[in-house]
Amino acid sequence: MDRVRDIEQFIEEVPPIQIHLTRLITQRGHCPHCGWVRTTHPMQMSLSSGCAKVQLGPMALALAADLKHRIGLTYRKLCSVLRLLGLSVSAGGLAQALARVARKLSCGNKTDAGRCTWQILSSLATTCSQRTHPFTGLVAAAMPLSAPLPSLPAVKG
Repeated sequence: MDRVRDIEQFIEEVPPIQIHLTRLITQRGHCPHCGWVRTTHPMQMSLSSGCAKVQLGPMALALAADLKHRIGLTYRKLCSVLRLLGLSVSAGGLAQALARVARKLSCGNKTDAGRCTWQILSSLATTCSQRTHPFTGLVAAAMPLSAPLPSLPAVKG
């Protein structure tokens, strides 16, 4: 054969999805002096137990918020997408979780420090929107929802 040449092709594939599950064990007991007391863990997102003891982590919530608000998926369709990823969540549970995220991102503006935080978040959200980067991924990577907000200098004026 004459004029033989290589033909290069590429195949892109989605990597296998593996859910990362973190098991937290805290303790609850009765103190004869204090009454019922319990321990907490820094990664703990709520004090719920029973059927509400399983929560979505910051990355899962960031993905859900991005798909809901940037892409416009309904809660039922969003649940279907999350099920494909191996996460089990109801539409109502997801609506409540995203409402908690919204409160954590927005309700701190009642103080000078909260106002400063809100200004920074608003600026970052605008920049991400202009550059077509998902803002929720930036927030999840930089500030896990279980961590307290850093102290910021007061804004005067």
